[in-house]
Amino acid sequence: MFMLVASLLLAVVLPVCVSASIFFSEVESYYNLGDMVSIDITVNPVKEGHLLKTTLVCEGTEILPFNNLPDEEGVVTIKLPLNFHTLDDISGDCYFKSQYVGEREVSEVFKVSKRLEVTLDSDTFFANPGETVTISGSAQRLNGQEAQGVIQLEIPLLTSLETATNSDESNQTVAEHARTYQDKIVEGVFSLTFTLRENTPAGDYRVDALAYELLEDKRSSEGAAIANLKVFQVLSDVEIVISNQNIDPGETLSFKINLLDQTGVPIPQEATVIIKNELGERLFEKIVNSEESVAYKIPTNMTSGNYEIAVITQTLNATKNFFVAQKAAASFDLANQSLLVTNIGNIIYDKDIEIALNGKSFVKRVTLGLSESKKMRLSGENEAYTVLISDGEVDFSRSGVMLTGYSVGVDTPGMLYALGLGTPITWILLCIIVALIIIFIMRERFKTKSYAQHEFRSMPVMNRQTPSTTKVMQPSVMHELPIKQRTSEKAEQVSVLQGHRSKAVVVALKINGGLPAFAKQTLEEGIKKVNAMKGAVYEHDNFVFVIFSQLLTRQEKNELVGVNAAEHIQKLLQLHNDKFKEKISFGIGINSGEIINKVAEGKLQFTAIGNFIGIAKRLAQSSKGDVLLTNEIILGGMGKIKGDKIGDGKVYILKGVVDVAKNEKFLKGFIERVRD
Repeated sequence: MFMLVASLLLAVVLPVCVSASIFFSEVESYYNLGDMVSIDITVNPVKEGHLLKTTLVCEGTEILPFNNLPDEEGVVTIKLPLNFHTLDDISGDCYFKSQYVGEREVSEVFKVSKRLEVTLDSDTFFANPGETVTISGSAQRLNGQEAQGVIQLEIPLLTSLETATNSDESNQTVAEHARTYQDKIVEGVFSLTFTLRENTPAGDYRVDALAYELLEDKRSSEGAAIANLKVFQVLSDVEIVISNQNIDPGETLSFKINLLDQTGVPIPQEATVIIKNELGERLFEKIVNSEESVAYKIPTNMTSGNYEIAVITQTLNATKNFFVAQKAAASFDLANQSLLVTNIGNIIYDKDIEIALNGKSFVKRVTLGLSESKKMRLSGENEAYTVLISDGEVDFSRSGVMLTGYSVGVDTPGMLYALGLGTPITWILLCIIVALIIIFIMRERFKTKSYAQHEFRSMPVMNRQTPSTTKVMQPSVMHELPIKQRTSEKAEQVSVLQGHRSKAVVVALKINGGLPAFAKQTLEEGIKKVNAMKGAVYEHDNFVFVIFSQLLTRQEKNELVGVNAAEHIQKLLQLHNDKFKEKISFGIGINSGEIINKVAEGKLQFTAIGNFIGIAKRLAQSSKGDVLLTNEIILGGMGKIKGDKIGDGKVYILKGVVDVAKNEKFLKGFIERVRD
């Protein structure tokens, strides 16, 4: 009986348990806020009037209940939008649990997240100051869907604001105080461009990239990535620090090269240093490091003038000038009882030197040309002497110098000493020889006179002339000729030791590419006019120099004379170029200065003081058929010379002379003669 009842109960209950099964459809593994969760729940069998009770559970907490009647097929569809209204900012592991007619089941676990996967195209970006930087990447939701939102870049360590730029500037904003740059994420892709300032410091900067999506003006999902921005150190300035811009020959010029980056910080790089003179000739070259001190000993005979320190790098060059002054300097040396004085300065040495022999002083005037030497013989009383020599700037001393002779003294050696004939015995022999020569000459003159008297007495009376009618020939007297008679048309640049220190004007004519044979006559005609104006001419390479010296012209200011001569030569050459097919390419430069000069051997011999001739030469080189003058010529013209300034006003282009009536008359007549 019991078995029958149990079998009946099992037959009734078992179909009920099987028919009440609950089945869940598959769900995504990940969902972000803003996604829609859709799930189908199927019950079998369907019990009329029974609700399917379903609850969303996240992180162990029941979040949202659902009560639905299954349809005829026993299916309940739940669609849950993940937003702030449904979830209230919930995230984590979630699942659905359902209950139907006493049966309970749970769905697969899925994640609800606010995270976006942000990927940058590179972990490190490189740029120079002032360059444009582009940072690109992508942003996706955890389920692989492309994000649609905003990308924001921030560089925390930048101390100055860079200007952000983008191809679509209307879609980009710049948070200036936070130094952030923003742009849109479109279909999961972003690309943001900004420009670094020129003075952005070198270094490594962290770039924070934040991507987020907006849902009802709130951030629903976001993700971040980090990159490194490396800003290079670039050479932006070259600084030359010089100890003294006005320096004397013989001193040491100290200078330092600072290679600075975009923020003024030294860069450990190398640079080439070149010291050049006014003609561009290189005197010193060296490769130095930034912040390295350089010492250059100025030679004692270095020509006075302006010099240039040039610094050359791969990207930047810089120059700085310094001036070498004029200085007379000499060196002293003792050998074989002779004092050797050598001019090692850059101008004529003309000083008194004091020579003390065991305390007894002798003062001698010494005049030496450039690099010239002179010997002085020291004599003593056959004992050792302490020799002290001074010219007021240089002191020289030596002890234990054996000096022989009969007395203490200092003599300038003459020809006899130079020939080794300076001993006492030699002098005695010379005196005897000179005495014999004098006796012989007197004897011959006595014989001639006696013979002449005898002949006069023996002449017939008719042929004799009385003293009153005799024409007595006076001995000729050599008078110094006037300048115009004793000077030549030529000049010669030599070392003049004794001469006149005069003001002078030099006209430098540069003939480019040589002079055609038929054109020489034109130039010779111009030189004739120069000679008539008391100018002396000399040639060197492709240059013709005309010197107007105070010694020749007999006037203190020769600026107008030089300008008139230059203008005459210019017009003559221009006339030639107008008439003939083959042109004369030329340039003319004028400058003034001082020279030591004299007239000897039919020439004006001179030594230039300073570099004023070199400056005139450079003006002629840079001229293209014009007459270029220095400011000294303009000032010396006393307002009669007109010119246009070039650059800083140290050089002018000749425009004419105020009082040119005489010159125009001469040029007109001369040009007419040339045309004829």
